[in-house]
Amino acid sequence: MENTPQPSFLALETSDAYTSVALLRGGETLFVRESTEHNDHAEVLDVMIQEVLAEAGLGFPDLAAIGISQGPGSYTGLRIGYATVKGLCFATGLPMIAVPTLAALAGKMEQLVGTPHEGQKCCFVPMIDARRMEVYTQTFLPGLQATTAAYPCILEERLPERPEGLHAYYAGSGAAKAQRVLAPEDWTYVECPTVRAADLLPILQARYLGEVFEDIAYSEPLYVKEFEATPSTRTPFHAPTKGAGAE
Repeated sequence: MENTPQPSFLALETSDAYTSVALLRGGETLFVRESTEHNDHAEVLDVMIQEVLAEAGLGFPDLAAIGISQGPGSYTGLRIGYATVKGLCFATGLPMIAVPTLAALAGKMEQLVGTPHEGQKCCFVPMIDARRMEVYTQTFLPGLQATTAAYPCILEERLPERPEGLHAYYAGSGAAKAQRVLAPEDWTYVECPTVRAADLLPILQARYLGEVFEDIAYSEPLYVKEFEATPSTRTPFHAPTKGAGAE
């Protein structure tokens, strides 16, 4: 009897500053493209998708589903990622799977930390940069058991949630600035500066098996808080001076 081939998945991460794409072929071989440029999602995402498909020797009909990092994170990055995945899933008929970004980062942290010290009870607190002294965060027990929903946290006003008696591990793009306010006897920094597309795959696969699919027409990113636009410095009643570009 022949073994049934394992499904293949495409995952896109655009919630943080750096774009990444991962393709897991047949449950075994991983193909990855990761950007090193800041906020270049619109320029590189489509190219990365085509590159990993070509390297894996697959087309969209060979995939089981496409996953997207759900957020929270960069408003612009999330919108670009969602628009791309919605278009691909609508055109191909593939299921769309949203992966909570903080849960994916917590899973990566748990993998990096490994087994805690004997007798130590711990939690994982991923943090995504939200500018200034604010982060998006959420608290998880081992096994991705969430004890809070995702929420914005201004570190100068409050500390992230840490269940009483538990040692907390924290990481992510917002974690470096949190070192200024978190006591090392209760909080341990983990070197994991950002979530990548490959980190989405465990939850993507689990949701595929559970048939947790998005409604393409109505699916939206998890923003956590309302978008705050940066006011333009250009005078609205005058055209740009000659030679000056529009913002």
